[in-house]
Amino acid sequence: MKKLIYGTLFLATLGIGFISCKKEIIESSNINKQDAAIVSSKSTSVVPVVAESMTALGNQLQNPYSLLNMQAAFNLLSQSTTYALQTTDLYVRIKPSSIEEIKQLEDLGVDLWDTPFDYEITSYGDYYHDPSLPENEYTYFYAVVKPNFQFPSSINYLILDQLFLPYNAITGSQSSLNEGVNFENLEYKSLELTSNLLPDEILEGLAPKYNPQGKIKVQNYVNHNGGLTTVVPVKNVKVRARRWFYMDSDYTDNNGEFYINLRFRKNTDIIVIFENDKVNIRSIRGWNVQNMFNTVRKNIGEFDGQDLENIDFTFQNTTGVETEQKAHWMAAQTINSMASFREHCSNDGIGAPLNNLNLWLTTKITSDAAAPMLKKMANTSLFSNFYSAFLVVTGHPLAAAIKQIVQQYLPDITYDYNRSFTALASDRVSNTLFHEFAHSIHYAKVGNGYWATYVGYVIVHLGYGQSSSIGSGRIEVSETWAETIGDIYSDRDFPNFTSNNNSYTYYLERQTPTTNNWFREGFMYDLIDNGEDNNFTPYIDNVNAYTITHLYNAMDQDVQSIYQFYTKILSENNNLQWSQMSDYAASHGF
Repeated sequence: MKKLIYGTLFLATLGIGFISCKKEIIESSNINKQDAAIVSSKSTSVVPVVAESMTALGNQLQNPYSLLNMQAAFNLLSQSTTYALQTTDLYVRIKPSSIEEIKQLEDLGVDLWDTPFDYEITSYGDYYHDPSLPENEYTYFYAVVKPNFQFPSSINYLILDQLFLPYNAITGSQSSLNEGVNFENLEYKSLELTSNLLPDEILEGLAPKYNPQGKIKVQNYVNHNGGLTTVVPVKNVKVRARRWFYMDSDYTDNNGEFYINLRFRKNTDIIVIFENDKVNIRSIRGWNVQNMFNTVRKNIGEFDGQDLENIDFTFQNTTGVETEQKAHWMAAQTINSMASFREHCSNDGIGAPLNNLNLWLTTKITSDAAAPMLKKMANTSLFSNFYSAFLVVTGHPLAAAIKQIVQQYLPDITYDYNRSFTALASDRVSNTLFHEFAHSIHYAKVGNGYWATYVGYVIVHLGYGQSSSIGSGRIEVSETWAETIGDIYSDRDFPNFTSNNNSYTYYLERQTPTTNNWFREGFMYDLIDNGEDNNFTPYIDNVNAYTITHLYNAMDQDVQSIYQFYTKILSENNNLQWSQMSDYAASHGF
């Protein structure tokens, strides 16, 4: 069953891969022969099968936060049998029958966990599947919801326990019940009654609680002079602390630092989740069906006492592209690239990517990267067109099921990182992502109609087509824009050293269209640089008065060719540098 699922998913995502647009610049002097072979064979290569591990559960624990156990603890502390605690939350088990039901619950804000809350976890893996259920079914999911939460009528769920979570019952600075029972004492007593105190907790008694805080970082790598490695903060990533049914989160700042308001004492899991209000990063890698849509996350450890206030974790790079470690490293690079790109957009006074982008990281798409913007367009007919072309024709019995999974989590941006270690240097990863993010802000400016035509063209032509193809002008505008912005922003972030031995804009200055690479990648950059070196190209470039803001303002819906872009930017800027622009246009054959 697992192999069937994998094969089908690969074919499904293959269709999206053909919308790829970003081309890598890799200097032959920068990579060894083995790396070069990997890069050159990229059009057909697929990484080895990922051997995912399953989380291992230990014994079931008595639930200290059940209403029944909390009431018993309260009665002992208050010497009262008349005061009744009220349910604050419900602990539920959910058995989804379809991906639509899972997505429906996510959209309602339900935080789904594939492991039960009241079991020991002896080792963390990549996923958990209840052994009582067949592998081809969705496993049980667990959640905490409010008593008045209304489940959709189609969803099968079971209330496992009514909970009394003391800190969910308080208002303001309240720290005790009306009967004078302190919440700290109540919680401790219930943990004691249910045999859930650790040995040192018994010795220490009611020890202090701490606010989880610290720093999340990632190792950057640039393939220059044998490799340069630095450690940088991971920006705007979610960090969650959890013990039992208590959870709280914060987002790292520009220094990678976080501070969680809820206080914990012992056995607190700290989990990094690669999502924020700007982007949700999903990793499509392994065999397991339920993990085909998961947001990338990493449990970085269990912390106790004062260690909760000194959390320091770095995502390390690795040569193993098929590993979880690489997936986490790629996710950290990606979320940092989004933060950096948005900062550049703000500094340049141009529109930023739309919020809540759905970004797929995968090793199963035989292409580089793409910005189909399918989630934002919500254009299911367009999705079906290219999906059917590459999957449904196989007649595989699982095709329809996998299509439903993919369709519920349509990508706005995809990035296949099935490539060599040096090809995934930090600057190259950022350059690829900046290119796709530039496409996304173009989409935000021109809208669904323009973009659906753009994506449809790529589907029909299985790529860029030729310069003579009907509709090719739209491709040239979009790709030239993305190359320009991606390369400029890459040079800003990596001003001293790159993995290419030269700056990224170096290649824009020297690009001349060919039969296969037919669009004029350097056209827009020539309007904002300091002039062309005519030893490298035939273009007469004395234009230097335009800015990125001017370029962006001209990227309108009615601009469907480079010539239309040229006339638009002139008209919007009172024919700025008319003489120089005329010479430049003439050298391009306008």
